[in-house]
Amino acid sequence: YRGAKTMVKAIHELVGAEPVIVTGDFNAEMDERGPQHFLQSGFQLAVNEWVDSIFYSNDWELLSQGTGSSAGSDHHPVYAELRLKPSPSALHVK
Repeated sequence: YRGAKTMVKAIHELVGAEPVIVTGDFNAEMDERGPQHFLQSGFQLAVNEWVDSIFYSNDWELLSQGTGSSAGSDHHPVYAELRLKPSPSALHVK
């Protein structure tokens, strides 16, 4: 949980309001405090398989997601196709 809090704080300090995608092995299942902190901090969940997840900021639109074969690993790869939403200022171009 401490790691998730540190990560979210660093993301906000480094990128501010820029679009963000966070991926990785979080060493915690979705019902635990770490992953829940990402959701409570405004991130969306694209996909989760065991402890591997992809989170994204609201600047993205989720097009597809899934998991692959473990191919001998104890993890299944996760993937997501995301599209950057147009910025509000780009929508008002005359």
